[in-house]
Amino acid sequence: MKVTTSRAFRAQHLYDYRPDDFENFADYFFYLHLNHHVQWIHVIGAVGGALLFPITLWLAYTQHQFVPFILAAALYYGAGFASHWTGDGIVSKTAASFWASYACVLKLIGQILTGKISQAEQAFMKKYPQVMWVYLADAPQPDKLPQPATASQGLSSTAV
Repeated sequence: MKVTTSRAFRAQHLYDYRPDDFENFADYFFYLHLNHHVQWIHVIGAVGGALLFPITLWLAYTQHQFVPFILAAALYYGAGFASHWTGDGIVSKTAASFWASYACVLKLIGQILTGKISQAEQAFMKKYPQVMWVYLADAPQPDKLPQPATASQGLSSTAV
């Protein structure tokens, strides 16, 4: 989606919503990834890292050169961290489960590469119109924001 709020605004308000404010973790994850800047840097890192992976494994195994593998892994995972910082001004927080986040990012990358991301965004905006003010300056801000989740409410947060 074309984001019309500022990076500073998103850094301030992106976490006004927590995992408990969504039907499931996948919806929360998608909410944190609505910015196309963030999405495309994820794609570049994942595709670039995946393409380099076989070569770096070969270099590590046959030439005992491990630095290329480390650099490819840094590209693969680091691009995601960097995308949130450059796109939204903060590092994205997702549930403590690495595998749930990983499954969601793979799905997101698949939607982007197959051209289905616009459909997914439209469906999300219909399902959660109350959160769109964080990304769209002309979206109405809700009168009452949800209260921040507490540790006793379930999902904890870690950076991804």
